[in-house]
Amino acid sequence: MLAGFLEEFPIAKLEIDLVSKWEILENGGFGDSWGVTKSFNTQEISIFLNSDALSSSSIMFISTILAHEMIHAEMYRKVASVPNGPQGADLDTFQYNFPGLYEYYRKYKDWSHEAMARHYRYQIKNFIRAIDIATNGSDANNSIYDDLSWTALDGTSAWKNTLTAEQKSDILNTLTNEEFKGKCN
Repeated sequence: MLAGFLEEFPIAKLEIDLVSKWEILENGGFGDSWGVTKSFNTQEISIFLNSDALSSSSIMFISTILAHEMIHAEMYRKVASVPNGPQGADLDTFQYNFPGLYEYYRKYKDWSHEAMARHYRYQIKNFIRAIDIATNGSDANNSIYDDLSWTALDGTSAWKNTLTAEQKSDILNTLTNEEFKGKCN
């Protein structure tokens, strides 16, 4: 997820900050979000993690939010590599270089979450699993990683069209349990 930011000449610089809700509100009105990724210009992408909202969350839940925001950052990095970005005059270059992302950008208002729900959940699951093994020394049940990978993606067409009501309920229960599991060390 970070490889594009670690190149010798990266397209954009990535900054990750842990801030309180009040600081987040001052930096753009992000409300009660767990995390937000912003691209303030084409050379800087910032991830803000809300320390107030995450203070009672499990390490796995915090890892989920970090992975989710890093994928947003990677998408923004790709957009930044196109002259003028997709909002600029160079939609043809965006379409040529990133045809999959371009289709989501063209079809969906919330294109980044739609793409994430369909194509990036595997990366999120692997990231959570790696953090879980590193911090706990063992694997949790794989279904927990799968459930957590749906965090903040419940408004997507993938959520609406590929999961049963029972699956959605199970996922939401897992998310609630991990969000309020207790302070992380």
